[in-house]
Amino acid sequence: MAFQFKTLARRMALAGTVAAVALGALASTASAKDYLLTGSHSGKLFLFDPAKRTLVREISLPGGTPLGVQPSSDGKIVYVMNDKLGALNGVELDTGKPVFHASLSEGDVRGKGFVGLALSRDDKELYAVVYRTRLHKTEYEVLQPEIQVFSVADGLNAKPVRTFPVARQTAQIHFSTDGSKLYAIGANVDILDPKTGAKQGSFPLRDGNRPNLSAPDMLAIWSQHSQTNVWTAPIFSARTDLPQTDPAAFQTGIMQLDLASGQMRMDEFENTSHVIFSSTLNPVNRDEVYTVYTQLSKVNIRDKTLVKRVELDHTYYAINISADGKEVYVGGTMDDIAVYDTATLSKIGSMSLPDGSDMSASWMQIVKRD
Repeated sequence: MAFQFKTLARRMALAGTVAAVALGALASTASAKDYLLTGSHSGKLFLFDPAKRTLVREISLPGGTPLGVQPSSDGKIVYVMNDKLGALNGVELDTGKPVFHASLSEGDVRGKGFVGLALSRDDKELYAVVYRTRLHKTEYEVLQPEIQVFSVADGLNAKPVRTFPVARQTAQIHFSTDGSKLYAIGANVDILDPKTGAKQGSFPLRDGNRPNLSAPDMLAIWSQHSQTNVWTAPIFSARTDLPQTDPAAFQTGIMQLDLASGQMRMDEFENTSHVIFSSTLNPVNRDEVYTVYTQLSKVNIRDKTLVKRVELDHTYYAINISADGKEVYVGGTMDDIAVYDTATLSKIGSMSLPDGSDMSASWMQIVKRD
């Protein structure tokens, strides 16, 4: 009886400890706040506090100008694709200390990335889409593109722990929320086993057959889906049942890839009268998508209608959104990040990079930190 009582007491104590840990984790998640992270042509990273509209940190990068910017899930490490798209570098966000480096080239094979960069859900492996060319004395030999996988634990002298081929024209890569699938977005969306590269399925884009619509064209450059785990991008299609002189012959839509459910959808919402570079989904009202280029647009994707559109001060390439869905951030192109109210699309703030450092096509990511 005494043994049973002691066993029960130990189990209750253990349960209390587990509950405390769980509550602490929930409290930490709840207390985590949003920061904006982007890169510039000056070869630096900039971390902003959007609530205060202030610059928190500026970090000089080894390898110069970044394009892909991928923070770890705890917001402590940031990985970038830079060095003229020929290398991956990782730095501590608090100190700027370099902690990771990998060249995408080896021997007589020159490797270049573009925007295919993803960190595994457990933060242990970094994946990059690499386009390779063998440099002969009198000619260049184009090789099969591949995904190179690196262990972040290998530090400053990392080599691929494995590679597997990937379809040509692959741009973005994204993990499913459970980490079991890698979506490779290019001419089609291939679903890959991240351990072996084996193809598990595909969503057709170029090979699709939507009634009265051509295969969609897509500008798949920016990765900005951390608030929703739904990757979105503008798509442009031609109506095959209308003459090209008809204003409705060319259509603009939004592609959504849900990284939790694995579902993909494409919805046209207007005639192609405006240019759109990137988009983001509202985490609170998932019927709302916001798009940006020379205008900021609000779209009801359920009803497939344009809700509102406002002119911007200049062109912006990248867009992201606050966790509460109340503020949308537009950046890229130049040296400022503008803040807009999602309800009214009125401008309510701005943040500037120092010394006129322009962001160009760098990703603008949300980092959650306590």
